[in-house]
Amino acid sequence: MNKNWLETVLKKYDRDRSVANLVSVECEPAAPKGANYYSLILRAKFKLILRSGRETSKTVIIKKVIEAEEQVELLAEYTVFKVETKLFTEILPHMERLMEDHHDGGEKLWPELIGYNPYDTIIFEDLNELNYYVADRRECLDLNHGLLVLKSLGRFHAMSRILLHKGMLSSDDLKPMYLASDSKLTKRIVEGGLTQVSQVMASSWPPEWKETADRIANDVEGACLRIRDLAKINEDTFLVLNHGDCWICNIMFKYSPIDKNQPISLRFIDFQMSHYNSYGWDLVYFIYSSIKAEDRRCSYDKLLASYHESLASTLEFYGMAEDVPTLDDVKKEIDRLDYFAFMVITCIYPVASADTNEAFDMEKMKDVDFSTAYNPEIYRAEKYREAVGEEIKGYIKQGIIYFQVSHINSYIWDIIYFLYSSVKNDVRKKHMTDFYKVYWESLRSNLEFFGFDGTPPTFDDVLKETKRVDYFAFCVVAVLRPIMMSKTDKAYDSEKLSNLEDAVHVVQTEVIETTIENCAYVFIAFMDNGTIILQHFVLEIWPKRIALVSLGLQGKIAMDSNWFEAVLKKQEYEKSTLRVVSVELEDAVPAGVNYASVIKRAKLTVVLGCGRTVTKTVIIKQSHIGKKMDVMLEFDVFRMETKLYRDVLSQMEILLDQFNDRRGKMWCDMLGYVPYKTIVFSDLKNEGFTMVDRKIGQDENHANLVLRCLGRYHAMSKVLLDKRIITDNDTNQFFLGVESLILEHMVKGGVRNVAKTIKEISSGERVKVAERVEAQIEVAQEKLKAIIHEKSDFKVLNHGDCWNCNLMFKYDESGQDPTSLRFLDFQVSHINSYIWDIIYFLYSSVKNDVRKKHMTDFYKVYWESLRSNLEFFGFEGTPPTFDDVLKEAKRVDYFAFFVVAVLRPIMMSKTDKAFDLDKLSNMEDAANAVQKEAIETTIGDCEDVFLDFMENGTI
Repeated sequence: MNKNWLETVLKKYDRDRSVANLVSVECEPAAPKGANYYSLILRAKFKLILRSGRETSKTVIIKKVIEAEEQVELLAEYTVFKVETKLFTEILPHMERLMEDHHDGGEKLWPELIGYNPYDTIIFEDLNELNYYVADRRECLDLNHGLLVLKSLGRFHAMSRILLHKGMLSSDDLKPMYLASDSKLTKRIVEGGLTQVSQVMASSWPPEWKETADRIANDVEGACLRIRDLAKINEDTFLVLNHGDCWICNIMFKYSPIDKNQPISLRFIDFQMSHYNSYGWDLVYFIYSSIKAEDRRCSYDKLLASYHESLASTLEFYGMAEDVPTLDDVKKEIDRLDYFAFMVITCIYPVASADTNEAFDMEKMKDVDFSTAYNPEIYRAEKYREAVGEEIKGYIKQGIIYFQVSHINSYIWDIIYFLYSSVKNDVRKKHMTDFYKVYWESLRSNLEFFGFDGTPPTFDDVLKETKRVDYFAFCVVAVLRPIMMSKTDKAYDSEKLSNLEDAVHVVQTEVIETTIENCAYVFIAFMDNGTIILQHFVLEIWPKRIALVSLGLQGKIAMDSNWFEAVLKKQEYEKSTLRVVSVELEDAVPAGVNYASVIKRAKLTVVLGCGRTVTKTVIIKQSHIGKKMDVMLEFDVFRMETKLYRDVLSQMEILLDQFNDRRGKMWCDMLGYVPYKTIVFSDLKNEGFTMVDRKIGQDENHANLVLRCLGRYHAMSKVLLDKRIITDNDTNQFFLGVESLILEHMVKGGVRNVAKTIKEISSGERVKVAERVEAQIEVAQEKLKAIIHEKSDFKVLNHGDCWNCNLMFKYDESGQDPTSLRFLDFQVSHINSYIWDIIYFLYSSVKNDVRKKHMTDFYKVYWESLRSNLEFFGFEGTPPTFDDVLKEAKRVDYFAFFVVAVLRPIMMSKTDKAFDLDKLSNMEDAANAVQKEAIETTIGDCEDVFLDFMENGTI
C-alpha cells in the first residue's frame, strides 16, 4: 500500500472536516443553579461552514471566571482556572499518551479541551453530544452509579500513580486539597457550615441532639487546623492525583441503550481543585457527598472493594502490580479520614443534595456572619437528618467530634488553668498549697485503684511543675481571666482576632481593669519572682507598677521575628542570581570517564542581587545523539537519574534532617533538568572535590571511605524502604538483569572479546583460563540474570554504577588522605541486595593487590558502617550478620568475574578510548567494542583473579 497516498487521503479527510468559517454563536446556561459555585458555565451553539463546503452546527461548553467583585476576591486564593488549565494542558495529556503507549482500549475519563485563555476562559467539548449527562443531585447516586464512579476513580488514580512513578507528575505541581488550604474562603466554608448545622441542630432537631450541637459548635474554630493536619503529605501512604471535587455534579454518565438506568461509562469534569495526596480524599469526598445514605451504609465494603479491584488491576495492566495498597489498607485510610468525612456530611453533602437551588449563596461568604451563606432550611430537612444522623452519632461515639482544647501533656496545665481562671483570688491565695495537695492525693489514690504499675509524681514533683509553668499562670490571669470572670456578657469579640490591630481590643478595657484591680498582687508577684522580665524601669511606685508588668510582657515575648526574617531574606537576595551575562562551555571530564552521557562545565558570568558580578560554574549533563543515544535509551538513564534526585535523594535529605546527621549528604545538588535529556548539577570542584585517577585505581584509604559511605547510603535507603517512603517501583531493574538486545551484545561480545584476547596471548595455565572464559559466551547473560533475580533477604537502594569516575573525594590539608566523598551518576540505580554495589566497586576500581590483601577487612568495614548507620537512623528490623555479607559475596561470585572480565578493562584502561559504545548496536561489532590493549592490561594485572575464578568453579 502506497504510504504517500494514504497520508494524502487522511490529510484531505481532516481538512474537509475542519472549520472554514464561523457564522454565528448563541450562548445559554449549561448548568442549573447549585451545580457549580466556582465558575460560570455556558453552552455555546456554533453555526459553521466546513472546508468541504458543508454547513453544520456544533456545541461546546465555555467555562468563564465569575466576575462578581466579592466572589472574585474570595476565589482568587484557589486559582481554579490555572489549576484546571494545567491539568488539561500538561497532566491529562500524559495520561492519554500512557494509554496509547500501553494500548489501553478503555475510554478516557475526561472531556476534550478545545482551547483556553489564561486564566479566565476554558472551552471543552460538549459531552451531551456524546450522550453523557449529569445525574439528579437531589436524589444522590444509587449503588450502580457509585460502583462505576469508584471503579473509574481507581483507574484514574492508578494512571496518576504511573505518572508519578515516571516523573511526569510531581507533588509540587498542585496546591493542597481546597478544604485543607489555609485560605479565607476555606475557613468560611468550613466554619460557616459547622456553625449553621450546630445552630439548626440545637434549635430545630429533637432535644437529644443538643449536646451534639454543642460539641460541633465547640469544634468550629479548630476544624480547619484539623483538616490541614490530616492533609499533610505522608509518603508512607499511597499518593495519587486526586480529582479534588468529585461530587455528583462533576460526573457525567452515559447509559445503557437497553436499560436507561444502568450507567455504562462516565466522564469526570471540573478539575479545578485537583491535588496530590492520599487516594482517600477522593473516596471520602465522593462517598459521603454523592451516594444515597442507604447504599453507602449497606454496601460500604462493596464500594471500597470496587475501587480497590480497579486500582489493582489498572496498576497491573501498566506494570506496577506490586505497588498497590491492600483492601485493608484502603479501609484504614478511609477510617483515618473520619474527620474529613464529618466535614463533608456537614458542609458539602447538605448543599449537594438539597431540594432547593438556593442551598448556598456564595455572595454571603463576604458577610460578617458568613454562616448565613448556608440556607438553614437544608439542615432542618428531615431528609438531611436521616441521611447523616447515624454517621454523626458514630463520630460522637468514636470521639471524632470532641472538645478541641483537650490535649495530652503534663497534668499541671489543667490545675493551673482552673486555679488561675476560675477560683476566687483570695481563696486561691490562702489555700494554694492545700489545693495542690488535694489534687496530688486524688491522683495517687486513683492511679493505685486503677492498677497503675508505674511511678506517680511526688508532691514535690507537683510543686516543681507549678513553678515550671509559672508563665502560663501569668498568661491565664492576664489574658483569659478577664474574659472568664467578666461582669459583662460581651467581654470578648472573637471577630477582632482576624487581624493584629483589632486583636488589641478583643477584650473590653473595663474587663481588664477589673482583673488588674482584683489581681494586682498576682501581677506584682509574677514580676518579683522573674516570671515576667522588665526591660525598662521607667515607673517605680504603685499604682503605676502595673505598667511595668506590661513592659515585662513585651520584653519576654516580643523578639522581633519580622526583623529576623527581613535580615535573612536580604542575605538570600544579595547572594542570589539576578542575571546571567554570559555562558562558556568546556568539557568537564576527559574521554573514558563517562560513556552514558556528555558532560560539560558551564562557566557563567553572573550579576547577584547585591549588584556584584561573579563567575559561577555548573555541570551540565546531556544525552548522546545518534547511535550512542539509541544505546542509552535502552536503559532509561536520564529519567532514572532525574527521578532519583527529585524523589529519592530528597527523602534522604529529610532523613538527615530528622536525625540531625551533620555528616552531610553524599551527592551533589541537582539545579534543574529538561525531561529527559539534560540535567544541571552543582560543580563539586567548587567545593574542593576531585576524582582519583581511574587508570591507577584506589588504595586502602580511599576504598575504606567508599565502603563506609556505601554502608551509610544503603542504611538510609533501607530505612526509607522499610517505611515505604521509597519502594521497588522508584527505580528500574539492575541494568544487567533486563531483557535487552544491547545488553546481550554487551555481555556476549564482551566475554567473547576477552576469551579471544586471552587465547591469543596465553600459554600454560592461561590457556585453560581462555577455555573457561570462552565457555561463558553463551551462558553469561542468563547466569547474571538468574543471580540478579534471586530473592534477597536485605534489599537496599544500590548506586548501581559505583566505580572510580562516579566518586569524588575531598582531602585533608596534606592532600593525601580522603575525608569526604560524593557519589555521582545515579543513572542505573536499582533496589536489590547490598552486595551488588560492594562487588561492583571492589572489582572495578580498587587496585588488585590492595583488594586481594584486604578483601575480608573491606567487607567488615562496609558491614560495620551499615550496622551502625541502621541503628543511628532508627531501623527496627534485623540487619545482616557479617557471615551474611560473606555468603552474599560468594553467591554473586559470577558477577565479580563479569566485572573483572568485561567492565574493568574499560574502567582501568590506560587509554582514553578503550570502549566504543557505537559498536554495541550489533553482535559482530560488539565483540570488538573494547580495545585489545585494554583487555591485555587487565589480564596481566588480574591473572591471579581469573585463576581463582577457575579453581573455585565460578567459571
